[in-house]
Amino acid sequence: MKLPPEYAEITIYDDHEWDYPYPPSSFLPFWEHELGNGDMYGLYWPVGKESEEPIVAEMWHDSGEMAPQFSTLGRFLECSNKLEDEFGRPEPTVENDNRSPMALMARAKEELSGNNVEGCVTYLETALEVLPEYTGALGLLAMQYRRLRERDNALRYALKALRCPPSFGHLNDQLCQWFSRQKEAPEDVARDPLWGMRGQLTWKYGGAKQNDNYLILKEVLEEYLQSGMVIEWFHMSQTYSEIMCSKTTSFHERYGFDPSAWYRGQIDQWTKLSGVSRHAPEAIQ
Repeated sequence: MKLPPEYAEITIYDDHEWDYPYPPSSFLPFWEHELGNGDMYGLYWPVGKESEEPIVAEMWHDSGEMAPQFSTLGRFLECSNKLEDEFGRPEPTVENDNRSPMALMARAKEELSGNNVEGCVTYLETALEVLPEYTGALGLLAMQYRRLRERDNALRYALKALRCPPSFGHLNDQLCQWFSRQKEAPEDVARDPLWGMRGQLTWKYGGAKQNDNYLILKEVLEEYLQSGMVIEWFHMSQTYSEIMCSKTTSFHERYGFDPSAWYRGQIDQWTKLSGVSRHAPEAIQ
């Protein structure tokens, strides 16, 4: 993975050898602006962009979320150096980082509040250029394409949103149900295994001792591998593991899920298929 040129200006967190699905793989935390409550900033390489500079994300430990704050470490440091209060927090805006996924998402919502759907779409598409697995932005973009009556694009982005992990944003249940009710899709969506299973999935993952959604998702994962859809497989695998990690130990045992073993298997499989590691510590060795 490519390190940013400003790498020497940050202090990598001592204990970064995590062996668990959350935070997502390739998150490399650093000490600057760490508050001591489990929340911390870190470098994050989007899936498939390991040869490019990472973004700066913030891990929100208690909520299990990842906030894609700055588009580069350089932008983060510029904002940090301008803070007058030593306890201040760098805040991304479109003005200080015009490719910050989080700032672009905020601006998209502002455009939407003014009923400027096209403007909202433009900001969301730019955010997704930086972070393709930005689940919240994918879901919101799918809903805007529905409003614009561009059904094929709505289906494309809804499909991507359903694959991508909840740590980067939760989905509107209405979007999930709309996707399941659709009868036809453009060719690129129709050949996706998740589309094929849409009628069997309820998109609900809690509140029951048995839940066939997990079995269906494992079938989808296997089909992705067989079809050579490596990035799609990785996104879906991350989603599966994050959702499963929220369940009890007894639930894990019923479904044969070991968080650490899943994480290691996911990383090893990605390296085997792509030739690139997503094990963050290897970037600094």
